[in-house]
Amino acid sequence: MKSLNRVLILVFFNIMVATTVILTAGHKATGPTNLSGAEIWRSKNCAACHSIFGLGGHIGPDLTNAYGSKEPDYLDYVLKDGIRKMPNFELSEAERTELIHYLKHINSLGEYPLKSLTAEPFGNYND
Repeated sequence: MKSLNRVLILVFFNIMVATTVILTAGHKATGPTNLSGAEIWRSKNCAACHSIFGLGGHIGPDLTNAYGSKEPDYLDYVLKDGIRKMPNFELSEAERTELIHYLKHINSLGEYPLKSLTAEPFGNYND
């Protein structure tokens, strides 16, 4: 029974994360341009390499808490010049600012990966 409860909790959590990402993607950030960070994220296909809450690509790092772990100036530097395998997308200053605002908003939604949720692997039914 405990394993089933854990599975249901994980399924519910995944649905909530997916809903949050979908709703956030349509959010218009207030800032210097008419483009929101979410629109820039989609137009530059950032999810091909990066993920948010584990959803998206895995070539680059998950960016859920990038704003909380890195200084905004560092994020701007990476967005401006690229780094390692990340190319320079030639983003304008306004686009970089909007993306950083978007990452700030994503960071405020929660922590990923969750450090407080412990679950047994699937298939371990010792109940």
